[in-house]
Formats: sequence, structure tokens, C-alpha cells
Amino acid sequence: MIIFIEVEIAGRELLSKILLSRALINKNNLVIISNRNNIHNLINKNKIKNSILITKDINPRHDLIKFYKYLKSNGFAIISQDEEGGYLPNDYSIFTSMRHGKGEVLYIIDYFLCWGKRDYNFLKRKFKSISYKFINFGSPKLDAMKKNYKVNKNLLIKNKITKKFILLSYNFTPFYYKPLTKGILDESTRLNKDFKKFAKKMFYSYGESAKLLYDFTELADYLEKNQNKYQVVIRPHPNFNSEIFRKIVKNYNKNIIICSEGNLIEYIKNCSVLIQNSCSSAVDAVISKKQVISYKTKNKEFMHSPYINSLGIKCESNLEVLKIINSKKIKNKFNILNKRFNLENSLIKINDLIKNLQIENDKNKINLKFNKLGFKFVFKKIIFKFFPKKEGADYADHKYKDFNYKNIKRIVAQVNASKFNGLKNKIKFKIKSKNILVINKL
Repeated sequence: MIIFIEVEIAGRELLSKILLSRALINKNNLVIISNRNNIHNLINKNKIKNSILITKDINPRHDLIKFYKYLKSNGFAIISQDEEGGYLPNDYSIFTSMRHGKGEVLYIIDYFLCWGKRDYNFLKRKFKSISYKFINFGSPKLDAMKKNYKVNKNLLIKNKITKKFILLSYNFTPFYYKPLTKGILDESTRLNKDFKKFAKKMFYSYGESAKLLYDFTELADYLEKNQNKYQVVIRPHPNFNSEIFRKIVKNYNKNIIICSEGNLIEYIKNCSVLIQNSCSSAVDAVISKKQVISYKTKNKEFMHSPYINSLGIKCESNLEVLKIINSKKIKNKFNILNKRFNLENSLIKINDLIKNLQIENDKNKINLKFNKLGFKFVFKKIIFKFFPKKEGADYADHKYKDFNYKNIKRIVAQVNASKFNGLKNKIKFKIKSKNILVINKL
């Protein structure tokens, strides 16, 4: 059986998807991880039937609804977990209204995997007639933060991180590859008449995000100059244009390190301190028992998650941050985490879920080399070499910059070395065509 797993942003999701694939793999299963367009093309061109699709969201776009209905008519099982989670805002109903519409996709798919009891209970109440589809699941991403998953120091060595370090997580939008204009247009198109309800938040949060980016960069400079025990490392969001930002930070302080490769998990597990504002990295750091500081949380109306910021020690000034770091104070926030997250082993659950799906055996044959280097492809390569795209025009390509052999080899080695209940088989991989990762039993 073929199991297709969607990935949108490789730097954020690829590690957890590969860990998930190890839970799914056996001598009869083949796992293919790729972006949504590639997966759709593979299924359509190879006329795949009786397989499983694990999606990254339940976006109610008309073309997706049509495709999911087509899959169901061909014996597919569809499972989804929203990568955004919905755990940042206090009001989950706003999140689900923006992301899930009226639940059109929920009525088609087989299961929706919830991050914890908050979204689980909310969705069961809202969609009573299909409440059986919701699973209080957790996430492989959360599993990877536990001590069962070990990371190496290869990325640290590559980035010249030679001692303990302070990690600043940048989830700020001004340096995203996707321009603000394009982002607003996409949301306006998707939400249609409902866009007006959320427009103010989108515009105002951008302004607050820009201020936070400045404050965090000032803090990074201050910390690097006022102590010598730790190196100072900035980890930008995977959608961040790190190359441009790196040039700007050089004019601030050449000793600040900016790391854009690999998965955030690999940095959090190795850091001593995490500094963030309304960033999901705080969840990861608490599970890993790191010191967490929530910086500049006051007077933020739109770029603000009270829940996430409550996971850290709140500081408003540079000096206050430095004092907390020197105190090595760590607050145990697992009681707060449990309100929105299921921290039990999700890898066992996905295995049981797949076993319960009654899918007929089908001898699918799949051609993974559908991206041939034809004349048009070569011609475009030559054109772009001499006439590069304008800045921001290729933002979609940057989502998959971590889809490379060395990065995946490192992750697979770590995944194979991890020790979780339910993980029996080790895995091997091949990269086929552009951004298509094939996972087999080792």
C-alpha cells in the first residue's frame, strides 16, 4: 500500500513527517513525502487506487474538495492534521473559521487528528454528526521533542556554534519571502466575503511584527556584547529571507549567528535558553525542559498569544532578560501544556489507526520520474541564470530548500536512532525527481 504524506514547509515539517513515516513503514507499505501538487500529479498520472493520503490541512477550496471526492471514489482513505494547530489564539473558534470554513472537508475525510483536548472537544461539539472522525492524537512533532529523540551536533559545527548558546526564535513577517501584498491577496481570495472580519488583524499584526523584529535584533546585539558565557544564535522562520537579513545583521554585530538550515527542533534541543514571542517554539522548549523567556509581550494586541507567552518567563527590557539568563531559572509549565496538547506517544496511535482502515489490496505501479528535464525546463534554467527572478517572486521554492540529500540523510539517521514504543522497523530513503521523498523499510 502507498501512503502519501503532504509537506508544505520542509524546514518546519520534514523531520516530523519522516518520524511519522517510520511508524507507518513495513514490508507492505511504501511512504511518499512531497508537496501537495506533486502528490496530486503522482496520483492522477499513475491512476493510484486504494491508498492513503495524509494531508497538512482541511482547506475547503473547491478544487481540493473535488479531488478528495475523487480519491474516496477510488478507495482512498484520507487523514488530516492541521499543521498550524490552532493552539496560539485564545479563541479556537476564530482559527477554525479561518482555516476550516464550514467543515466541508471534514465530511469527506476519514479522520482528523487533533493536537489535544481543546481542539478535540471543540470540534466534537461543533460537528456532532461526525464526532467519531476526531482523534485526540498529539503530534509526531511533539514526540520529537521528548528525550526518546536524540539530535546530533552536526548543524552546530557547520554554523560555528562551539559552546552553549542563547536561541532567539524569529516568527516575524517583514522578511518573509512571500510579500505582504501577495499574502493579503491570497487571504482575501480564500476568505472572500469573510475577509473583512479578519483584515484588521492581518494589517495590524504586520506592524507589530515589524516592531518585534527590531526589538529582538537589538536584544541579540545587547546579549552578545554584555556576556561571554553564551553565543547568540537567531533562528528565522523557514519562510524568512535569511540571506538578506544576514546582511543587515552584519551591520549590527558580526558575532551574531543566523541559522536557517535544518529543523528548529535540532537547535532547541541543543540550546540553553530560548527567547520568543507568540511562537510555537516555546512549546518545544518546555517539552525539552529549556529555560524559556517571553520577550516584549506587553501592549501587543494582534501579534500576541497569551497562552504561548505564559509558557515562558516574561521580560520587557534587555537587562531583565540577561538577569533571568544568569539566574538559570526554569519554570515547569507542563500543566499549562496539557490544556492544549496531548503529549502521549502519537506514533503508536497512527499505527493503530491505519490498521483499522479497511483498504482493499491494490497492486499500484507508480512512476516517480514525472519531472523530466525537457527542453522547456532547460530553457527556463538558462533564462533564470542570466535574468534572475525578482525578489519575492520565487517564495514557494524556498519552502523546500531543506529538501536535499544531506539534510534528509541527517534526519533519517536521527529518526532511526530514536527509541519510541511502536517503532519496530528502521527506514531508508531515496529522493526521486524534484521534492519527492520515498521511504522504504530498511
